[in-house]
Amino acid sequence: MLLLLEGLTVRFGGLEALCGLDLALAPGGALGLVGPNGCGKTTLFNAVSGIVRPAAGRILFDGRDLARLSAHAVARLGIARTFQQVRLFERMTAWDNVLPAAAPVDRSLAERALAAVGLAAERHTLASELPLQAQRRLEIARALARAPRLVLMDEPTAGLNAEETEAMAALIRTAVLPGRALILTEHKPDVIAALCPQAVLLEHGRKAMEAPPAALFASPAFRRAYLGAMD
Repeated sequence: MLLLLEGLTVRFGGLEALCGLDLALAPGGALGLVGPNGCGKTTLFNAVSGIVRPAAGRILFDGRDLARLSAHAVARLGIARTFQQVRLFERMTAWDNVLPAAAPVDRSLAERALAAVGLAAERHTLASELPLQAQRRLEIARALARAPRLVLMDEPTAGLNAEETEAMAALIRTAVLPGRALILTEHKPDVIAALCPQAVLLEHGRKAMEAPPAALFASPAFRRAYLGAMD
């Protein structure tokens, strides 16, 4: 397995954001992560990427435990991410946003990353002047410029209309998935179903269910997680 979570537990004071979570992802695999707000999806991303420290459990990436590594060290091992709220250097150009992710390894990675997301022509445009869908593509380019083996994507279609959402799903399929593993959080079931052969439902920091997306979205567990207790 490329990524293996064993008993992952994260606490913030008295709040247990993740509790004994087990998860496995093979090289090149794509896993959807779903659940209502506050279920632990972003906390999982923060733990895997080194932003928060687990209280218990292990995070194994290609056999190496990440639990005590810094975010910079985790990134160097081949894990990149995007964020639900776009995080760009707004007063810098698209090129300057992507280049630090590639340097000093290979500047050509930045060129290829911008081209892969369709922003080569906007390389000299300030990030603040790009529309939201282009800013989200620029975040993907910055992730790709790290030449990652695993990409964590936190609601990449948030704020996008139906046409933009479809285009974003197509971009992820063609630019991100080939040769890389992906964990994708989304509130849009169609996006998960289009990109991920397997999905995990989180509820109160625990794994409530793991199944192919069609089965998961049709399950009582999914309805219960989003709508509350049901007879």
